[in-house]
Amino acid sequence: HHKRWHGHINAHARSVLLAPAEHGKSRQCIYTLLWLLGKHPEWRVMLLGDTFTQASKWSRMAREHVEQNARLRMVFPHLVPGSPWTDAAWTVGGRQYGQGEASCVAVGVLGPVLGARVELLIADDLCNQENTANPSGRTKLVEWFETTALSRVMAEGKVVIVQTSWHPDDLAHVFERR
Repeated sequence: HHKRWHGHINAHARSVLLAPAEHGKSRQCIYTLLWLLGKHPEWRVMLLGDTFTQASKWSRMAREHVEQNARLRMVFPHLVPGSPWTDAAWTVGGRQYGQGEASCVAVGVLGPVLGARVELLIADDLCNQENTANPSGRTKLVEWFETTALSRVMAEGKVVIVQTSWHPDDLAHVFERR
């Protein structure tokens, strides 16, 4: 199923992938991020998590691949650590523009995204018990995502939402219907 996920993401500007826990959704987000950044080193990526801590964890794993994965380096030799190089924001070599902007930034739900511009937005498990337990929490998350997070994506950019289904009106289901 992972190959089908990647095929879908590569073929579409907007993707929603729903799967139960422990199906490798977050790891596939990392691999998608690295593949697309390898193909487009000038791209800027926003990795959204339900919390900044969670987004930073996945950002750190992606950075570790850039630092240590010999097979990644064979395919994309230009993916080398740049500056900044933190869990919150990191840059790879091979950038053609926006040298002052990080290649990848990690942000939590409702976090500071204004001013950022990205070609790839990955929303990994933004829904949780707190923001999906009632209609007002679901509405708040959907409105923030649509008015704030999506406003950061460039016209030619990609949006990938991966999550476990929490409710028929959670973010992924709403986005999927639109």
